[in-house]
Amino acid sequence: MSSPMLRHTAASALGLLLAANAAFAAPFMIVGNDEKIIWDAAGKPVLSPPGKDTVQIVDLAKPEAPKIVASLPLMNTVIGPADQPRDHA
Repeated sequence: MSSPMLRHTAASALGLLLAANAAFAAPFMIVGNDEKIIWDAAGKPVLSPPGKDTVQIVDLAKPEAPKIVASLPLMNTVIGPADQPRDHA
């Protein structure tokens, strides 16, 4: 005995529940750390070996105490893939 009105009400309630859950979801921040380039005393860029770059996922549910929930190693950089030759002369 499922009437269209009952189905509509149930669907609306489910939609409101899902929307409320999304509104209270923890905010996350994604941070990219490129650690391949440093600068020498003269201000020229110096490339470090690949393998130190990371992508971090930060949980901001408590903004006064952010928490790193994942740190993923990354072999690429803003310059390009780590296995490409680089010419910075």
